[in-house]
Amino acid sequence: VPVVIDPGHGGIDPGAASEAGTMEKDLALQFSKRLRDDLSRIDGVDVRLTRSDDRFLSLNRRIRIARAYGADLFISILAESAPQDYVQGATVYTLSERPSDAEAAALAARENLSDSVSGAVEPDVQEDVSGILADLLRKETKAFSHEFAETLITRLDPAVELNSNPHRSARFRVLM
Repeated sequence: VPVVIDPGHGGIDPGAASEAGTMEKDLALQFSKRLRDDLSRIDGVDVRLTRSDDRFLSLNRRIRIARAYGADLFISILAESAPQDYVQGATVYTLSERPSDAEAAALAARENLSDSVSGAVEPDVQEDVSGILADLLRKETKAFSHEFAETLITRLDPAVELNSNPHRSARFRVLM
C-alpha cells in the first residue's frame, strides 16, 4: 500500500511558531519522519515523504508527488496554532467542498495561500477530461477518507489529546 506523508510548510514558509520559537515546518518534518518510520514497519506499506529536508514545495508539487507515487493514502501533517487558549488538541481534516465549520474554512483559506509566500503560485491548469476524472476520484475516495479519519481518531483518542471537534472538513487544496 503506497502512503505519502506530506510535512507541511518548509523552506521560506515556516508556518506557525510556538512561544518557545519552534517552527511548524520543523515540527511537521520531525513528526512526519517518525510516522514514516513507524508505518514502514508494517508489512506491505510503502511510505514516502513529499519532503525530507527544509525546502519549500508548492501545493501543486506536493499533489504531483503523491500522484507520481500512486498514493492510496495521503497524509498532510500540520501543527497549527489558534488565537484562543482553549483551542488545543489534534484534529483530522478531510476534503470537502462545504466546510464543516467556520474555523475549518478559515484554516483551509490560510493554508491554500501558502504558495503566495514564495511567489511560486502555479496556474491551476486542468484539461476537461482530467478535471472530470479528478472529480470522480474525489467522490470515490470521500467515503474512504471519512472512514479512515474516524478510525484514526478512535485509535488516537487514548494516546493523544484531541480537539473537542476532532474530525473537520474543508476545501484544502493539498488534499485535492
